[in-house]
Order: sequence, then structure tokens, then C-alpha cells
Amino acid sequence: MTSKADVLTTNSIISFNGNDAVGLFKNDVLIDIIGTFNSTTTFGSDVTLRRNVTNPNTTYTITEWDTYDVNNFSDLGTLNGAVVAGTTVLHEGFFESGLDGWVDGGGDCYRYSGSRSYEGNYSMRIRDNSGTASSMTLNNVDVSPYDTVEVEFHFYSYSMESGEDFWLRYNDGSGWNTVKAYARGTDFENNGFYTSIVTLDKTSYNFVSDASFRFQADASANGDHIYIDQVSIKGITSGGSARQAIVSTKDTAKTEFLYGLNENEILAEDFTIYPNPVKNQLEVRIYADVTAEYQIHSLLGQVVKVGTLANKTIDVGNLKAGIYILQINDGDEILTKKFIKQ
Repeated sequence: MTSKADVLTTNSIISFNGNDAVGLFKNDVLIDIIGTFNSTTTFGSDVTLRRNVTNPNTTYTITEWDTYDVNNFSDLGTLNGAVVAGTTVLHEGFFESGLDGWVDGGGDCYRYSGSRSYEGNYSMRIRDNSGTASSMTLNNVDVSPYDTVEVEFHFYSYSMESGEDFWLRYNDGSGWNTVKAYARGTDFENNGFYTSIVTLDKTSYNFVSDASFRFQADASANGDHIYIDQVSIKGITSGGSARQAIVSTKDTAKTEFLYGLNENEILAEDFTIYPNPVKNQLEVRIYADVTAEYQIHSLLGQVVKVGTLANKTIDVGNLKAGIYILQINDGDEILTKKFIKQ
């Protein structure tokens, strides 16, 4: 950039006194300009200039610019009161430091950490078919100025049965509408990462200043999981979409498979205990509710301790030294691990 610049400075800001022309070039060809080269006429001192036409001009024409008080930023991004064509990012959710504005619907929604997260370490897991409890919701999104709204996200599916699905939903204040249903066997398969882009059009949906978006599971059991990650919501005005080739209608979306995971490795990671051997407190890392029940068995099959995973820690200090089997019931299956008590 500096090799092409006409003026270089070591200062943080180039001095502009109101009579310096600014030109837009491409391949050394002038495309547009404000001001007149080599002129001492002051045109931009202590004022705000706002363009009132859309076409570029290689000759500065004062009638194409409206003059306002200095530092006037009103109507920025509009032309004669109308929103200029373009794309605006309304929301991004990566879930690395929290819910990023999304609301946890209840017991069947959870901020998850592990390999089923597409980006970083965290994602949002929804499961089962418990209505709101199986959902995550983003409220108070202003979509009123836009012609279309684009929702892009990544997801991972685990243990969803054929035909089981999850939904992307929209609410303008009058109730929830399902924009797109994603069904296992039709839109995705288990153990893989997918990306999807769905576009809502103002001719089909009522765009309001306090819209809500929701991902909701519609499966059949606690073991049926969908992991939502890297969510982006964009408002698009006419002509502003960079993805015209894959803009969807009201009832379709562009969904693409990215890559799969080895579930044996994931299961090993998602249920671990430590330290092992253990003296007193056995820490349990498992993807399960705090109400999940556990039993500890001796190698002879005797139940020596029972309880719930209230804080993912089990006190085994009173157990005799030896080898034990930990069983955890997460509501769908029984998971087991051996550990050594010192």
C-alpha cells in the first residue's frame, strides 16, 4: 500500500485541511473523487459531506453532495432516507465464553465442551423433544430494515434415529414458525459436521424490530443430540447478498456435509474419570444431567455406593483399597468405567 501512496507520513493521522482531494483508484485508473486535484478551494473544512447519488464521478460535482454540521453521523448507511444495499451482521454466536445472548430453554439444552463442537471448544447441545426445554432462543433481533435475513450455522448430530429432526424457527411476536426442519436420513446423517444457510424473505415473514430465532430438537430421547455452533445472523438489503447462488426459499436451505468424527474416540473423551488411581475425590467428566444416578460395584458385583452426580464429584474416601466399577445411568444407557481406590 505504501508503495502506491502519493503521500506518506509518520504521524498517526494524515493532516486534512478541507481542500485536499481524495480519489478512488483501481489499477491506477481514477474511479471516483471528492474535491478537485491541485485546487486551493476549501470544500470539506468542518463540515459533513454526504453523497446523494449512487454513481461514481471522476469529476467532483458539488451538487452530488449534501452539506451538514461537522461530525453529523445521522442516516449513516442510508441514501435519501432509504437503506443502502448491503449486508449487516446482526448476531454471531460462538459460545466460547458463554451463551452469547441465547437463552437456554431448560433441562434438554446445555452448553457443551468437547469434540462435537465445530469451532473452538464449546457449542450448544439440544436433545429429546421436550418443547421449549429442548431449545435455545435468541430474542430482540431487529430485522425490520431488511429485505432478507440469512441464518448460517454449523451442527453435529449424534444418535439421531432415522426421521428424527430439529428445527430452525422464527417468531415475529405472533408465535413460532418453523423455517426449516432438518431430518436425519434426508438432510444429515449421524457423526458428521454440517453447515447450513437458510434465508428468510420479507415477502414470506413479518420482519419486526424484536424478532426471535430458535433452534429446537424434535427427537425422541435424551440420547438424541444436536450440537449447534458458530451461528451467524445477517440482515440483507436489496442487492446486498454475497450468496445469491445459494439463497433459499421459505421451505428450503443449503446444507453441506463437512467431515465426520470417530465416535469411539469421542465417547472415550466424553466419559472420563480422574484421578485414577484415586484416594478421596473421584472427578467425573461426562455429558449427563446433574440428576444422573451412579452406582459403584466391587469386582464381586456388590453395590458399595450409590448417588447422583450433583457436582460431577464422588467421594470414595471411605472405600477400601481395590478395584471398582463405576456405573452411570444418564437416562438412556448405562456407562461404565473401572477405577482403582488407593
